[in-house]
Amino acid sequence: MNEMISRLAELVEQYYLLPEEGRAMAERLSARAGDLAQAEAGKPLADALTTVMREVNPDKHLRVFHPGVQVLQPGAAMTREELARSSALANGYVRKVERLAGNVGYLELLQLDNPAFSGEVLAAAMTLVADSSALLIDLTRCRGGAPEMVQFLCTYLLDRPTHLNSLYWRERDQTTEYWTLPYVPGKRFGGTKPLFLLTSRRTASAGEEFTYNLTNLKRAIQVGETTAGAANPGRVHPLPDGYAVFIPNGRPINPITGTNWEGAGIEPEIAVPADGALTAAYREALRQVVAGLKGAEALPEKALRQEAEEALAGLKG
Repeated sequence: MNEMISRLAELVEQYYLLPEEGRAMAERLSARAGDLAQAEAGKPLADALTTVMREVNPDKHLRVFHPGVQVLQPGAAMTREELARSSALANGYVRKVERLAGNVGYLELLQLDNPAFSGEVLAAAMTLVADSSALLIDLTRCRGGAPEMVQFLCTYLLDRPTHLNSLYWRERDQTTEYWTLPYVPGKRFGGTKPLFLLTSRRTASAGEEFTYNLTNLKRAIQVGETTAGAANPGRVHPLPDGYAVFIPNGRPINPITGTNWEGAGIEPEIAVPADGALTAAYREALRQVVAGLKGAEALPEKALRQEAEEALAGLKG
């Protein structure tokens, strides 16, 4: 136990993104060694160690994992080949993509996986929804992912070069800027049509960054629940006896707000329970589709307006 606490204290002091708080966590772990020694091995001990560190800063990414837990951190638990295979078996973490009545696109994402593994699948999905009159992106079960996928997807949804986010890394004392990309494959949805992001209390990390970027740019309307409030990225470090710890060593800096969503989460513009977010967003999307087609005389647009009106009437019922 002493070896476990000593190693954890050393790591958190060395790597936690706020040096003073990292030192305070290390000191608290040492001071509480007697209490921690009474914890049952496995999950109870991992939770106790996490709780002690979070008494200094309730960082939602900061966590000790007990033996047997698969830590989904690139390069930590799986090889590159295994990560690619995992993504392929999960269909790039795209759970659903479809056209709803009224030409409203719907895309449900379980994870914003690195484009190196799932970019081809996401490019195909974005091509399928590109001609939608409005788009719903469901992040209610999206627990995280990679900033490179946030960058990749945002590029399909904006028309001009845009600074999306920056990440400061303590370890390198360096800030990396993330901008929309000059090129993405397939067809883009674009930067003007109605866009809705569905969120829940489980929407976290990269799912939150995607939401925070686009809502602060006034590009999207968030519908659902306030998100988890887990902003700070980092990496996994091994501990004795098969335990591991995720230590945040970076923080997002939004170019508009100058801060991020850590601890507070992101509040929706349209607040509804997560299980009602799809209906609420779809209703508002249909209203905007109908409003945009008012006065249209061409037959395709008139037919679409009728379809959207019928779908909207069905929702009201």
